[in-house]
Amino acid sequence: MTMSRARVQVGAVQAAWDQASILRSPDQPSAWPARSERIAAATALYGAGELHPGTVWLIGGALHLVGGGRRGGEGFAERFTKR
Repeated sequence: MTMSRARVQVGAVQAAWDQASILRSPDQPSAWPARSERIAAATALYGAGELHPGTVWLIGGALHLVGGGRRGGEGFAERFTKR
C-alpha cells in the first residue's frame, strides 16, 4: 500500500484496524484476545514505528471516503454525516 509515495505494510494497516476495532467495541471483549495477538505479532514483525504509518494510512483513507474527497463520494459521506 502506498501513502504519499511511501510504502505501508499491509500488516501494519491490519494491526491499526484491530486497534480501532478494540476502541470502538468495548462491549465485545471476547474479540479482544485475538485482535491483541494480531497487534502484538504485527508490532514484533514490523516494529512499533511501522504501525504509526499504518494508522495514518487507515485514518487518511477513512477521511477521504467520509469527507467526500473524490467525485461521487458525497453519497457515501452522507451515510455518516446526515441524521
